[in-house]
Amino acid sequence: MDSSVLLAQVSGITLETELGFGSSVFSWSYFIVFLFSYVFTAFCLQTIAKKTNTSDSWMAWIPIVNVYLMCKIAGKPGWWVILFFIPIVNIAVSVLVGIELAKALRKPVWAGVILIIPIIQFFAWAYLAFAKPQGEIVSTPTPPETPTPPETHTPTPSESETPTPPETETE
Repeated sequence: MDSSVLLAQVSGITLETELGFGSSVFSWSYFIVFLFSYVFTAFCLQTIAKKTNTSDSWMAWIPIVNVYLMCKIAGKPGWWVILFFIPIVNIAVSVLVGIELAKALRKPVWAGVILIIPIIQFFAWAYLAFAKPQGEIVSTPTPPETPTPPETHTPTPSESETPTPPETETE
């Protein structure tokens, strides 16, 4: 058997893949998908930061620092970034931060929750970044106000008394 051929037995089906060209195409395609995912998510997070008037929206492009930016937008303390590195806890914290992120954008809570679901999360990021806020008040022309007459000042009895001039002594 040729050393450039890899045989693998998976569920009773023999798969044969040549090492070299086949694996490099897979590696490059995986890299391109990862790169597209990262750029898209970072762009959406930067857009969300700008919409919420959060300073330093450029943090969306830096790994781990972008998690700090999400916490900042969600109104959570910066030390919550540490919670993202604790297994199981990171799932709960991701949901909580996602919910608060959605609330900050006046979007439904479910949009923040589905940020943890693979593949569907890209639709959630796009929705949070580019959709109009839920319950946005449409500006309608207000009817003109009727002019009110200017108020007149009526003097009080103490004001209506005329002051007496001070008496001067005559010699």
